[in-house]
Amino acid sequence: KTIVSWSGPEGGNQDFSIESNAVELKSSKSTNQSVNISSELQLDWTIFDNLFLYVIDLNEVINGKSTLCHLIQEIKKKISKAPFLLNLFQDKLNHVGITKAEEKYYDDLGYVIRSQIAFKVQDGFPALTVSILDNEAIHKVKYQIDLTACKPFEVEIESVINKMK
Repeated sequence: KTIVSWSGPEGGNQDFSIESNAVELKSSKSTNQSVNISSELQLDWTIFDNLFLYVIDLNEVINGKSTLCHLIQEIKKKISKAPFLLNLFQDKLNHVGITKAEEKYYDDLGYVIRSQIAFKVQDGFPALTVSILDNEAIHKVKYQIDLTACKPFEVEIESVINKMK
């Protein structure tokens, strides 16, 4: 279901969506406790039963083993017996500009997960939505959210995974 729900490459407002649940994924290499939001639609929880903001902090490792290329190959190996999923995954990679021939260019820099945190985006969460803006002339709003202000909305990572199954 993860590959099918990966909607970001096709222009989805959230990175993953399935049924009435969605996840917006943010990754960061900095120690800055804020994330960039690219539109007023990205954290608009009003159209979902559950919308989560999932933040992963990373460290870069030159010549590390956990590269994007390695991750792509690992996923392909896991779904190799499901041709539909394999083709769908490659199509989505192509949409984000990582063709099969270009995968090798993503093998020099590895990543180590430093921390992960998830928040349920709901009423009261510090986010702009279409209804809050309530103006057809204002759109494509970009802003930053200070994650320390989101602590009351923190949820267990496992609960996010369970909602997306």
